[in-house]
Amino acid sequence: MAQIEIPTRFLHFTAGQNRIRVDGHNIRRILDGLEKKFPGLVEELKSSSTVAIDGEIIGNKLEDTLLEKVENKTEIYFVPAISGG
Repeated sequence: MAQIEIPTRFLHFTAGQNRIRVDGHNIRRILDGLEKKFPGLVEELKSSSTVAIDGEIIGNKLEDTLLEKVENKTEIYFVPAISGG
C-alpha cells in the first residue's frame, strides 16, 4: 500500500488523519481509493493540488500524474497550489 500525506487544509475530509494507506498501481487508482474512503476529497485535491511521488513533484497539476506508477511503499504527497500576484 502507498502512504498518502494529506495537506492540513484537507484534514476535515479525513477526520484529522494526515497519513493514509491506499492500494493502487497508479495515481488514478490511488485517487479512486481515497474517494471511496473520503467522499469529496479528490475533487478538492484536483482543483488545487499537484502531486509529489517519493519527494519529486510530478507535473504542474494533478491531472498530469494520473498514469504515474505507484509501488507498494511509495510515498505520495499532495502539494497545495500557491497563488500570488
